[in-house]
Amino acid sequence: MLKNIVLVLLLIIASAALGNDKALSPALTLRCAPCHGPDLNGVGGVFPSLMTSQLVKSGNLDGVIKFITHGSPADSQSLVKMPAKGGHLDLGDEEIRDIASQVIELAKNYVEKKAPATASREGYFKERFGPVVSTAIETAPVVSWPPAENSSERAKRLYQREKKLLAQLQEVGGKEYEGIGLEDLSKLKSKDLSSPSDQVKGTSTNSPKNENPSLAIDDQPATKYLNFDGAGSGLELKIKNSVVNGISITSANDAPERDPKSFVLSGSHDGESFVEIASGSIPVSRGRGKLKTMRFPNGKSFTNYRIVFPELVGEGDIPMQIAEFELLPKLEGSPIDDLIKEATKLLGQIDEVTQKVRYIVSRAHLVPLGEDRRAGMVFDSETMSYSMAWTNDQSLKASGMPFAGAHGAAAVVKESYNLFRTNMFPGWAKTKEMIKKDPRRQPYKSFPRMGTLPKDWAHFKGHYVHDGKAIFNYSVGEGSVLDMPGIVKQKGLTALTRTVQIENPTSSVMLLAENDDSQIEKTDQTFTVSLEGRACNFSLVDFSKGVKLFVWENLLLCKVPKGISHFKIAMWAGDPAYQPAVQSASGKADDLSKLTSGGSVQWGDPITVESELSDDQTNAYVVDKIGVPFNNPLEPKMRIGAFDFFKDGKTAAVCTWDGDVWIVSNIDEQLNKVSWKRFATGLHEPLGLKIVNEKIYTVGDNQITRFHDFNGDGEADFLENFNNDWENTEGFHAFCFDLHTDPEGNFYFAMGCPVRAGGRGFERMGKQHGSVIKVSPDGKNMSIYASGFRAPNGIGVGPNGEVTTGDNEGSFVPTAPLHWVKPGSFNGVVDAYHGTKKLKSSPIAGYEIEYKDWKKYKANEREGFEHDPSEAPKPLVWMSKKRGIDNSGGGQAWVTSSKWGPLKDQLLHLSYGQSKMYVVLKEEKDGQMQGGVARIPVELSSSAMRARINSRDGQLYVSGLKGWQTNAKGNGGLDRIRYTGKPVHLPKSIRVKKDVVEIGFYEPLDPEAANSISQFKFGAWNLKWSFNYGSPEIPVKELELKKVELLDDGKTVALHIPNLKPVHMAQIDYDIKSANGEELKGRIDHTIHVVE
Repeated sequence: MLKNIVLVLLLIIASAALGNDKALSPALTLRCAPCHGPDLNGVGGVFPSLMTSQLVKSGNLDGVIKFITHGSPADSQSLVKMPAKGGHLDLGDEEIRDIASQVIELAKNYVEKKAPATASREGYFKERFGPVVSTAIETAPVVSWPPAENSSERAKRLYQREKKLLAQLQEVGGKEYEGIGLEDLSKLKSKDLSSPSDQVKGTSTNSPKNENPSLAIDDQPATKYLNFDGAGSGLELKIKNSVVNGISITSANDAPERDPKSFVLSGSHDGESFVEIASGSIPVSRGRGKLKTMRFPNGKSFTNYRIVFPELVGEGDIPMQIAEFELLPKLEGSPIDDLIKEATKLLGQIDEVTQKVRYIVSRAHLVPLGEDRRAGMVFDSETMSYSMAWTNDQSLKASGMPFAGAHGAAAVVKESYNLFRTNMFPGWAKTKEMIKKDPRRQPYKSFPRMGTLPKDWAHFKGHYVHDGKAIFNYSVGEGSVLDMPGIVKQKGLTALTRTVQIENPTSSVMLLAENDDSQIEKTDQTFTVSLEGRACNFSLVDFSKGVKLFVWENLLLCKVPKGISHFKIAMWAGDPAYQPAVQSASGKADDLSKLTSGGSVQWGDPITVESELSDDQTNAYVVDKIGVPFNNPLEPKMRIGAFDFFKDGKTAAVCTWDGDVWIVSNIDEQLNKVSWKRFATGLHEPLGLKIVNEKIYTVGDNQITRFHDFNGDGEADFLENFNNDWENTEGFHAFCFDLHTDPEGNFYFAMGCPVRAGGRGFERMGKQHGSVIKVSPDGKNMSIYASGFRAPNGIGVGPNGEVTTGDNEGSFVPTAPLHWVKPGSFNGVVDAYHGTKKLKSSPIAGYEIEYKDWKKYKANEREGFEHDPSEAPKPLVWMSKKRGIDNSGGGQAWVTSSKWGPLKDQLLHLSYGQSKMYVVLKEEKDGQMQGGVARIPVELSSSAMRARINSRDGQLYVSGLKGWQTNAKGNGGLDRIRYTGKPVHLPKSIRVKKDVVEIGFYEPLDPEAANSISQFKFGAWNLKWSFNYGSPEIPVKELELKKVELLDDGKTVALHIPNLKPVHMAQIDYDIKSANGEELKGRIDHTIHVVE
């Protein structure tokens, strides 16, 4: 009975949503709507519309009654014949007459709505995102209940108690409670003493108008009350004089950190003087929209009640929010009430023993579907399955990086309202049993398995795009698969489809869905799977011989024979009786091979932009600002992640953090015809790009992608997975940075750590996090080149294969370093070291426990913690954040052209955090690289993140973006740093000798200034390497500059510093002149590891 009531409510809601002025009666909803649609206007052109039926529109009551009673006449031309009484053989004459009258009345007032002239683009992933959005996505966790055979004895005992309790419910309550589970039972409660019409106000007025206090008692869980005062805020209600013995709170739709953690309830007779009734903790909600009930003894009645929430789940200055608040009377002691109490208690005990695994798809390829793009299917390129799908985008949030910049969560969250999901099992296997024998490692029990399936099991090859469609290509064993998601929408019908084309020498099994309950229902050709109490139907609508759906345990599977097979599966919510309509609307399976050679142009004509040439006639290096098409309809932010040049030197490829690749043309001396053309979209936060043999490669969080334009129309047709062998996670800051090649053609990129929100500590770590990664020229082999990094936003690979990288200040990184990277080396971050050396120092290991405030976490208080300062890294140079040098390094570039002035063969370092560019002064002593940096005085359009020398004009080009912490001016920028031929007033070299630091310049110096100690300043500081965020700068006061002298070459100044010793940071300021009187004023930030 309760299930039927829920069905009635859902269909009434659906009817209202589709625009009926009058909701259907329960009789029409249950008897007619399942076949004729929630508005009785037909389904998919198969089940006819009652609103436009000639018989119904005629008003002939007896004729309609006769039709309902006897069904379709023998000569009916309908695709689906209506049986007598619509199949409801229990219909009596009186109910038939009532239904006929209601249908005639509705049809009389029915006005057919015209379809809009243009398609609506209202979904979050609007047209500009393209057919695929590659990202990380999370939904509600998987709960391991009932307990498995190897579960604890306590879990098994609790399960027996659950079964006994539900059996008692059946005995006491009868059929009315048939099908009710333990959680449903616990939610049954006495009448809410408050109502939407009651007087209510917040404890303060610090709330948005559309999230005001009245929404906490409106009986609508989809709305919410938010108070910016956060902890300590709440509500005051005035109700009929009542005794309150409990409260219930429903969590809001997002931001679990805003949930109340504790409560204090008080009562008053006059609304002024309140007396505390009860206080206590509130159980943490395991999802959004979850109801929690707290009961307590109380015998006093009041008319005014105040609820205050002293603590929130999250820490810091954050708002408080709830969806619903209810005041509850005393349970009257009936057998049902006693069972409700027992169910609530039992659920809490079960919660203690159940294993909840977060449902995270780290390599998700989200395919928005439908004209409004509100439906979606999520392909998982680690498992080769559609891990979830929806036709309702309710609860979809894309608030993470880079969509909205939120820290600490998966980029996209789809909390609920999914049609189905697969429990992240492998999508294909040789046998049904292997589906549940995933070989990938699972080092964290509350998180899913990590990495891709073995390549001989299944391997993702990439995806094709064709006229707005996405076709995934992957292998299964020795076979090859093309797999295309789709959607069909007709009157009253929405169904998702999956078209598969496979050629395999062996038979295989494909996973479609996991069932919430123990049994999957089958009706004729349709299988019905349950998820969160909602049904999703699966049916083969077109298929080759031997392809069939079947059930094994709680999984819906598809048997695929060996050889060549084509088939199409449809999935829809609601009644399985829609199968004929779905099959008719879905049509035949497309020949997917015809969609793999390129489609029509999708992204329009090139966009011409204005550039700005520098008119600076004074400085050696000036900035020409290449125009960037900000606020264009396809990609308004244009946050440039990386770039490279084609062989002609006038054309470049640019990737953006938001997932695009653009082709930039006409980059000549004048820059007056620069144009941008979108080449591809839908990438997973690409922050590295390299062109090899005129092919574009990018690296994003999920893979290195190689692009193919088969039909030469200037847009990518196939986005090939060149390599994806690393373990990817949902970590919001675990980016893959930069992309370079060495002289042998090997690829290099850096992978950051999954830094926690706020910067302290790390989330779950994969095998490659915090590493510089090397990939073979053919993409088949991947290895860790070096490790122990935190967030190395950029690398450099020199002409002889030298590898360098910066890093970002944080845990184990006392300030920004520039590393001269050696194979297998440890570079400071203990948690991210994957080498063979056994370290004495302990990792933070904070990812094993949830910490609400990492500022209070002390890793050294953990038992067995060790820290050995002798293991501290020795980078080429440490750069001070406090003194404005660097806090977050970008990439490096080698000057390979003599057209860029005298700096040929020098190494350049970019500071993302400070938006500055430096020449690196390096020396090697006893096998240790050390040196300093001196700023090249240029002002960039955005941050300094990527740089390359253009082989055609020999000039340096720099790109940047504004994403995480930086002082960058613009969201993105692409600049040419042009050498004008003027003198370069920069240091050329730095050398350390006993008690002396020698600084070489490019030009002869004025002897008077160069020999004057007053023109120089020297200071030194050391750092503390630890698990803490950053480090204090500890002055080394005993090192003092005592003398300076110009050496015989006239270009080198010797700084005499008695008892010179290794220091982490030395700052040398100079203010001198060249021999011809020009000012040389600057600063070198220097690190000394070795003196002798």
